[in-house]
Amino acid sequence: MTIQTERLRLRPFKIEDANWYFKVTQEKAVRKYLPGAYARSINDSRSFIEQYYLKCDFVHDFCLVMEEKRSRERIGFLDITQGITGMLEVAMLIIPEYRGNGYNYEALNGFTKQVPNKVLRFIIKEDNKP
Repeated sequence: MTIQTERLRLRPFKIEDANWYFKVTQEKAVRKYLPGAYARSINDSRSFIEQYYLKCDFVHDFCLVMEEKRSRERIGFLDITQGITGMLEVAMLIIPEYRGNGYNYEALNGFTKQVPNKVLRFIIKEDNKP
């Protein structure tokens, strides 16, 4: 499943994303908020993508790379999983140089159009607003 928005293309992960994913997971905020996604090496990054992101079944999990349409640059990722409570847990990351441009909102808006008749509520902790 690929989702297109005005500025973004959200597409499934590929093994070719391993080097980019490794670089992204080195950021301190990623280790704080997505500790399970942290890769200690490029091999860890490949393994994580193979064992988790490539197995998303698109019924319960959505694991998508965000690409800016114009530049085709990878700018972040969206990971939506059904949590223990039965509610959806949303993990999103926009790399620093693309933050503050409304990409998270645009990606979530594009995603919600793919799941009609659902009510989505988001809880954002104060220290995770960015």
